[in-house]
Amino acid sequence: MKLSVLIEALSAENVEEIHIKDMSQNICQVCNLSLTSVAFTKNIIYVVTAPVLLEVGDGCLEAPSIFILLGNLNDFIDMQKPENYIIYQSDAPGEVFTALLSKLNLESRILEAELAISRALFDCTSIKDLLDVAASILGNPILLQDFTTRLLVHSANEVMAADDEILNSVFRMGYVTSELFQKYDYANVLEQIKNTPQTFLLKSPKKRERLICRLIVNRRYFGWFLTVAYNHPFKDSDIEIMNFLCGALQLFLEKENILPNTTRSENLLQELIQDAKYSEAEFKKRAEGFSWMLHDHYYIIAISDKTGKAESRMMMSYRNHLSLIFPEAIILEVNRKLILFFDTKEVGICLNVLEAFLEKYDLLAVCSNQFHKITDFAYILNQLLMVIGLEKSLHFNKSLIHYQDYIMYCAIKKIGREGHIQYFCMPELLEVFRYDHKYGTSFAYSKRIALELASVTAAAQKLGIHRNTMEYRLRKFNDLSGISNYTADIVERLLFTYKILDLYPEILEEKDIL
Repeated sequence: MKLSVLIEALSAENVEEIHIKDMSQNICQVCNLSLTSVAFTKNIIYVVTAPVLLEVGDGCLEAPSIFILLGNLNDFIDMQKPENYIIYQSDAPGEVFTALLSKLNLESRILEAELAISRALFDCTSIKDLLDVAASILGNPILLQDFTTRLLVHSANEVMAADDEILNSVFRMGYVTSELFQKYDYANVLEQIKNTPQTFLLKSPKKRERLICRLIVNRRYFGWFLTVAYNHPFKDSDIEIMNFLCGALQLFLEKENILPNTTRSENLLQELIQDAKYSEAEFKKRAEGFSWMLHDHYYIIAISDKTGKAESRMMMSYRNHLSLIFPEAIILEVNRKLILFFDTKEVGICLNVLEAFLEKYDLLAVCSNQFHKITDFAYILNQLLMVIGLEKSLHFNKSLIHYQDYIMYCAIKKIGREGHIQYFCMPELLEVFRYDHKYGTSFAYSKRIALELASVTAAAQKLGIHRNTMEYRLRKFNDLSGISNYTADIVERLLFTYKILDLYPEILEEKDIL
């Protein structure tokens, strides 16, 4: 170890004088100077008090060794001193010797670890082999996880700690479950990992201590690796060894792509979302290059958190869970929404399984119609996200809805973006709504139910009123609106207006329309 590094073990405040010719020389041994000391060779540090130095005399004055003279300047002012010395204010030679020796041993362990990891980087044929070497040095197991918490590789020293729920989940399920994300505030932990460039110690009364280090692969945030204080407590040099291992792992990961093929297909779909220009044939050819064969029977399911409070990391935990339920699906995370892509002729069975998952975690999903051009992926996805955005206005009472049931609303939303949506409304219906608002009646709503169910009896049953009452309300609607002949065109315009008002109820507050 270099002398300049070793003396960092000494308190700078207590250093009174330094007289060293070469601060860059390597030190291999620390000794206490005694009367029997005779071989004063280079690369050795001697710790000595003034009385002992006086007794040893001329034997050490011209020696190439380094001497730590304990005391103060006055103790050595009239005394001949060695060529290389540091005057250090202390009356505890044992403590100084121990501090220097511990620092030397610490650096020796780090150096040996760096040499072993460097050799392993060239000799090992897999990430697991490299982790096994590092785990044997640290004496504790090592796990490699991607940024979604998925366990990719671990050392041979497996951990199945009954007192650590996170580790149990990672080894049993392959990732951190949604319930544990909430219980341990895991979203904040992952944010800390992502934003901390060096290895850090994570302590918690609920789980075992961890040393965690993030990984950047090909200039992108990849995930992290960690070691757990499972076999024995951490040692002082473990953080430095983890930091060196980080560089080795990043090199290995850039050389060997250990991610599954689905990740490549995810990247291709992301290119479509980012408006990459492909013809159908060009995209399929590129996909085939990654062994991804497309069969032209596509469905997309977009999943959102109903509360709007889920962190991106929480959505990632749902993603991991869904990847086990639907291994055939390609799953992306886009703006805190999960996107499931299926290439199958029939998605019904998947939807039945998915619905139970959605209800359990209070999620909302929109399923597309089947489509057959992969280059339409981004357009179809945007339509689904538009439907999800309607939830605030329409207050869906189901966890799983189908895009085809809300096509008209999407069309209205697009028209609304151009402005003046009120001019698409039937003024006759608006007049009835205003009458209802003024007198506390519900003639407009009753008419809607009758039109949607196409049955007076069914409408009366849904509203919980007698059929005669229902018929009275419909006659009253006719009188107020002035509509007597319900052609197909009139019915379509009425239903279209009802849907416009679902999304833009503020129209009823405007009195001078049409």
